Amino acid sequence: MHNIDKHLAEFISPIPTATGFHLLNLFRQETDEAALTEAAADRGILVRPLANYCAAPVSERGIALGYGCIRPHEFDASCATLADAFRAVTKV
Repeated sequence: MHNIDKHLAEFISPIPTATGFHLLNLFRQETDEAALTEAAADRGILVRPLANYCAAPVSERGIALGYGCIRPHEFDASCATLADAFRAVTKV
C-alpha cells in the first residue's frame, strides 16, 4: 500500500481488503475508465474498470488492480507508470 499512497493517492482511494489478488480502487476525481484503461495498457499496465465486475449499473467509478503476477521489486515502478497514465487522462 505504501507504493500506492506514494504514487497514486491523488487519483485513487483503495478499498481495504484482507484477501485476494486484486485491489479495488475508487477514483478521487472525474476520470474516464475506458481512457485510463487504454492509457495504462499503452504503458504496459493492465487495469480493469470496476464496472466490469458489477452485475448492475453503479455510480462509483474506479479500477481493479491485480497484483498477483507483479514481482515485489517491480511494484513501485508500476505504480509510478500508472500515475503517469492517470495524468494523461484525468480532467483537472
